[in-house]
Parts: sequence; structure tokens; C-alpha cells
Amino acid sequence: MGDIISFYIKGRKEGYFDVRLESVLNEDKSTREVFLKGYQLGRAIRRNEELRELESETVLYNQKRHAYIIAMGFKASNEGYPVEPSSLRGEDKDAFDLGYSTGKLCNDMERAGMTELNNYQKQMRLIRNE
Repeated sequence: MGDIISFYIKGRKEGYFDVRLESVLNEDKSTREVFLKGYQLGRAIRRNEELRELESETVLYNQKRHAYIIAMGFKASNEGYPVEPSSLRGEDKDAFDLGYSTGKLCNDMERAGMTELNNYQKQMRLIRNE
């Protein structure tokens, strides 16, 4: 049941930000339906906001949308989060790629740090054994 709820929430976020990144095609029919219901609600909420929002609020929404796409790229690269960015174009694709490359950089830094730490620990053991 928790998995169904998470897909509903994912769908709601994606609908709100009007972006399709979550991969639900390999899920069962009921999960896809729940995701779609969440997506539809997210789109409806956003359309409602658009009717009465100020220009500054539209700018803020666009910044949040951009940040969401970057975050999803980061999660895909850094955490192996299953997303499907093939539908992205233009600035959205660039934002996803920025997040993805940042995640890769963080992974590389973490691996390098672990290697350095392991080498340091080996060196300290050698010094203690002398």
C-alpha cells in the first residue's frame, strides 16, 4: 500500500510541475492509474494557481520547477533513482543534465575520498606495525 501512495505523490508532483520523469510504464495497471490520478490532480492544482497568480509568483514557480528537474537529475545519477528524461527538451533537458552531472561529480568525489581514506588507514597500519 505504501508503494501505491508514493506513486500517487510522485504523480501529483509531476503533474504540478508539468514534467514526466517518473518511470511508471513497467508498473502494474493499478499503480499506473494511481500515478495518473495524482498527475491529474497536480495539473489541476497548478491550473488553478495560474488563474490568480502574480508575475512574481509565476517566476517563483518556474524556479521551483527548474530546481525539481535538477534534483531529479541528481537523484538519477547519485542515487540510481529510476527516471526517464527522454521527454525533456531545451532548458528542461539542460537542467536535468546539470543535476545528473552534479550527481556524477559527487559520486566521483565520494569514491576518491573513500580511496584516500583507505590508503591513509593502510599507511597508518604499516607505520604502527613497524
